[in-house]
Amino acid sequence: MVALGIEPYAAVINKAYPVTEGFRNTISVGAVQPDLEKLMSARPDLILTCEFRDFEKSKKEKLYEQIAPTVTVPFFQNWRTHFQSIARIVGKDAEAAEWLERYEMKADRIARKVRQKLGGESVLIVGVGHQKMCVYGQRNVGTVLYGDLKLTMPAGVEEIAHYREITVNELHEFDADRILLTCYRHYGNACEEQAIQQECLALWRSPEWQQLKAVRSGAVHDMCDSRHLYTCYTSLSHDLLLDKSFELLLSDSSK
Repeated sequence: MVALGIEPYAAVINKAYPVTEGFRNTISVGAVQPDLEKLMSARPDLILTCEFRDFEKSKKEKLYEQIAPTVTVPFFQNWRTHFQSIARIVGKDAEAAEWLERYEMKADRIARKVRQKLGGESVLIVGVGHQKMCVYGQRNVGTVLYGDLKLTMPAGVEEIAHYREITVNELHEFDADRILLTCYRHYGNACEEQAIQQECLALWRSPEWQQLKAVRSGAVHDMCDSRHLYTCYTSLSHDLLLDKSFELLLSDSSK
């Protein structure tokens, strides 16, 4: 909706998703999941919600349709289909088509420049969380890097659809030429944010990390402090990630 120039009437708002910080008139209906009572009080005309990959709707969520007509975006659909479906619902078909055309042109332009510098170097996307870490696969950040920018996946990533939790000891199995660091399951809690920063510091100092090929060659690009500005599976996030990828991969800045 934000990519289409629409500020939501009501939404889940928290610090983990910085795009919501720009909302001026949006009613908050929760911080992580919608609060049913707040949703009822907001009295929306339409509810847009998403299907979750790893758990079923709660009994409360099944009551959405008693509050307002509800459209559920399927988890496993392509993000472009999500975007076009939502645009159709809010009467922005033409704007969505124009947006996607600009996106494809931008992705092609950046892909040529990035591949010209990186060649066939493989790029691994590592998410750091509180006492957890993961490798991202072909969804979210991966759909931009591996799909739109056509960067080379390290061996083993082709088997990861969304993400796989791993230990630092397992990172060497991917033998990546470059690593892009981002956050993993961060919801904007100040304590959690500090904990993730500590996890990153501990990771960088660990012998296992220091032995990785990408680390030894200074080819680690840090996006850890970005929260979920670039890691959502949405049109707006992917467009912002194109710019961030261009900035990170074509500069000499790395951790």
